[in-house]
Amino acid sequence: MNYDDYIEHLFKLHYARLVAIAQSMLRDADESRDVVSDVFALMWERKLRLQPDAEWQYLAVSVRNRCLKSLAHGKAAQRAQLLYPIELSIYDDSGELRRSRLEVLPQAIASSLDEQQRQALELCFGQGMTQSQAASRMGISLATVGRRIVSAVRTLKETLKKSAE
Repeated sequence: MNYDDYIEHLFKLHYARLVAIAQSMLRDADESRDVVSDVFALMWERKLRLQPDAEWQYLAVSVRNRCLKSLAHGKAAQRAQLLYPIELSIYDDSGELRRSRLEVLPQAIASSLDEQQRQALELCFGQGMTQSQAASRMGISLATVGRRIVSAVRTLKETLKKSAE
């Protein structure tokens, strides 16, 4: 059996059960199908041939691991989103815009952030891309985009705090 037929056979044999495993962990049908498809795509890229008695175990563990990775990235993204609201430091307690801070923000971005942080902020906030899209555009991982944004937000908060003093 050629390799493409082998992968197709495994896919037809195990796909539904693997999606069920992923869905039980992720609680999202689309993401579950994506995870399972990613496992098969990676297997195909690497031209893996499994021992017949180990096929199910390998695929099930691979799907589980991908789901755990996806959940971890989701939690990291949620943590990063909690740190995003730069505007909290731009508004005073009454909700009035602090003009001085708003005027300082572009200068703070230019002077206190490195190029990678600026690029991540520009793509995600300036151009409205998702972190996933920004990661693809920048050629880096989703986690790296999240770390750069979190780092940039921290730096900007410190810079804005110092400028207000």
